[in-house]
Amino acid sequence: NLLNDYEYGTWTPTTNTGQGLSITDAQYTKIGKMVFISFYVTLATITSTSTTSFRIEGLPFTSLNENVYGGGSISYAGTMNFNDFTPPLIVPNGTYAYHHFNDANGATVTIANMNTLTSGAVPWLGQYIYETSA
Repeated sequence: NLLNDYEYGTWTPTTNTGQGLSITDAQYTKIGKMVFISFYVTLATITSTSTTSFRIEGLPFTSLNENVYGGGSISYAGTMNFNDFTPPLIVPNGTYAYHHFNDANGATVTIANMNTLTSGAVPWLGQYIYETSA
């Protein structure tokens, strides 16, 4: 088989917090249907107390519309205790990732939860991998 679909570039991560996000770097590589992304962003202090799930948005390609979630890791989160979170999940047929708590109830991490965990600028470095239909 020939490799006939390869591309790479930059993308612009955002969040759904309503607060700013400083981007140091955000890159992607797409090989066939597989998308590999990495990012280094700094979360501003989150002041919202919304119970909406906290999300990293703006992924460069829409994920495959199947019951298979993409995943990845957050390799650094400043002084924030990230051990209580599961790895990210990339929602099917979407362009965002979210987290659950790594405990008995497994609730979704909300913007309000992030409010209590962040003070000042918090650097986040992460990598995601997922399938796209494109």
